[in-house]
Amino acid sequence: MNEDKSEVFKYLQQIQSEARDIEKQVFEICWYMRGGISLTEAWTLSFDQRSTIMDIINANVERTKSSGLALL
Repeated sequence: MNEDKSEVFKYLQQIQSEARDIEKQVFEICWYMRGGISLTEAWTLSFDQRSTIMDIINANVERTKSSGLALL
């Protein structure tokens, strides 16, 4: 029985960690979009949509770093 509880606890910790990661990603999207998308709209994005937006953001961050221009 304790093993079952341990497995459940590990699973719940994993879910909690994934929820924090999703929340961080939603906030990052809103910040980088500078008002182009609201928090409510960002929460309605699918996993694939969030992933695509984050790929674009990361590419632009890298491009900005290599150009020497300020991101802000």
